[in-house]
Amino acid sequence: GEDAIAECKTSLDEIQKGIDFLKDDERARLSFCFMNSVMSDNRKYSNLHNPKSQKLYWREFQMAFILQSLRGVVGDDKGEQNFADVLWFPTGGGKTEAYLGIIIFASAYRRLLEQEEISNKFDMSLNNDGGVCAISRYTLRLLTIQQFQRALGVFVVSDMKRVQNWIPKDMILE
Repeated sequence: GEDAIAECKTSLDEIQKGIDFLKDDERARLSFCFMNSVMSDNRKYSNLHNPKSQKLYWREFQMAFILQSLRGVVGDDKGEQNFADVLWFPTGGGKTEAYLGIIIFASAYRRLLEQEEISNKFDMSLNNDGGVCAISRYTLRLLTIQQFQRALGVFVVSDMKRVQNWIPKDMILE
């Protein structure tokens, strides 16, 4: 029991660091807004025949996973490279949306880097050329097609927004 409580406290600390990162980093906030906009539009497009299912709802574990992962996927926390988080929920629980959200966040953050910011504080190169941002692998063949379709939908919406130079109306990068 005490180990589980300690792990929960560690998780809570990581969630808070993710929230603080969004508060303190304007590019992170913009990328987070972009991620939510992409996921929301994808949800609408994926449920055209079911209006009740068109609204984006993040489950608690999804948002916790995303918040805990933000700093690591942009290279802000080198210690994050030493960990691999596993989302353990049954089929239909929302794991795919959680990791697709993180991929969209990471790719948006990279796209917003200025040329002089391409190396992070650990002198690691961050590629901003629009190349590979994430690699995904599925082990069950039946899920592969469905997951590919879901990922493709998110990436198409993301690229549509990128081409349109989407940015929240009340947020301007200086």
